[in-house]
Amino acid sequence: MKTIKDFEVFDSLILYYFTEGGASPETKILSPLMSEFLSIVNVSEDEKEKQVNNVLKNLTNDLNKILS
Repeated sequence: MKTIKDFEVFDSLILYYFTEGGASPETKILSPLMSEFLSIVNVSEDEKEKQVNNVLKNLTNDLNKILS
């Protein structure tokens, strides 16, 4: 385990610097699950609302097909 001292952003790359020395890109220090979580959290509120509405619309369509 290392302590993050600082970071820099280069286009889509985030590089973390450690107190103990050295640096690593974000993809090397975050698990895939955590990366997926952050991608969801960092989406705008409008986009989250769109995604939820799409899921609900598809669910409604599927239920209507079953009940028809």
